[in-house]
Amino acid sequence: MDNQPHAFNMLFTDLVENILSMADSPGRCADYLSENLRALIGARTVLVLECTHFSGEMLHEIISIFPERRRSLGYHEAVQNIAEFSHKLEHTAMFEPHEGGPIADALGRLNIDSAIVAPIKHGEERMGVLLLLDLLDTTGSKTVMETLDRLTPAFALVLRNAFLYNNLELEVARRTRDLKERTASLQMALAEKEVMLKEVHHRVKNNLQIVTSLLFLQADSSKNSSLREALKKSRGRIQSMALVHEELYQSEDLASVDMNEYVRKLCADLAEALESTVPIVFRECALRLPITQSIPCGLILNELVTNALKYAYPDGRSGEIRVSMLEDHGMVRLAVEDDGVGLASSMKNAETCSLGLSLVDGLAAQLHGQLKIVDKSVDQLGGYGVRFEIDFPGEEP
Repeated sequence: MDNQPHAFNMLFTDLVENILSMADSPGRCADYLSENLRALIGARTVLVLECTHFSGEMLHEIISIFPERRRSLGYHEAVQNIAEFSHKLEHTAMFEPHEGGPIADALGRLNIDSAIVAPIKHGEERMGVLLLLDLLDTTGSKTVMETLDRLTPAFALVLRNAFLYNNLELEVARRTRDLKERTASLQMALAEKEVMLKEVHHRVKNNLQIVTSLLFLQADSSKNSSLREALKKSRGRIQSMALVHEELYQSEDLASVDMNEYVRKLCADLAEALESTVPIVFRECALRLPITQSIPCGLILNELVTNALKYAYPDGRSGEIRVSMLEDHGMVRLAVEDDGVGLASSMKNAETCSLGLSLVDGLAAQLHGQLKIVDKSVDQLGGYGVRFEIDFPGEEP
């Protein structure tokens, strides 16, 4: 084994990038992980086992094993014992039979000299375990274990997304069966729901992939308190997407989102989350958008309204934030305006505004629109505040 920390850091980066690129295929991702770890670390067998959440028993299913010819080993009672006792581990650890203890005893029954056991966790939730059995060389094992502690959370996110996706498929199947049992008068609703659910499948998978990459990259690049702020912002973005799905599931029209109700709820949630007393005035509209446009709109509103609430009115300054969505001849205009200190002043107080505006600009491009910013404190004599506008072509739900 290479005991150079820098080499393992490079290995870690490459593995994470490839894991995230295969996030839509947990099995292929696990095979890639097993094969590469076996070659690079030096172990006769590498197993990835997943906890079975559908049973009261702590059984572990084989996701991947390398080499494949040793698949029967994954069902050995001793291997299942190791997987079960790994639930008590907080970090990756190495075991040898002479050490004593349940995992060491299980290795003895397998005639294995040494092994590394890495729990796969998402937060406090156990997703599975990574086993490297019969190490060829234990030199540099500390660096290996530290690297695995950084690697397994990324893979845990892949497993968790797959678990959520599979549960969604089961829910879709249940609802589809119920719809098929209804009378002919509901056949149109059935077709509409099937179309919507297919779109939800696709969008949820993509959104979770984006969130996975975003959270991981932010957490990995920060080692101080700024990490907590980054994760808080990410949670806000996730919430804006979750609200779209909530509106869809509660709506009779499953192909589009009532933007009047959605924007009203989103603004109220943001004001409550930030404990802001600045009023948000929303100009009501009769507008419905498909999920392909409602999610980007929600993310844009989340960024712009959050920035206005946090930075436009420092030191208890009064004012109001105005939000509107209007449609005219097939074009939709989304606007957020405040009468605060202006963009230049707020940017001085919040360096992270630039990241939010970059995200808004990218989402506007996704809508085939363009972001327009008018800083009234600069562009207009005696003016106050800033106005953001995005014009984009509306899609038929």
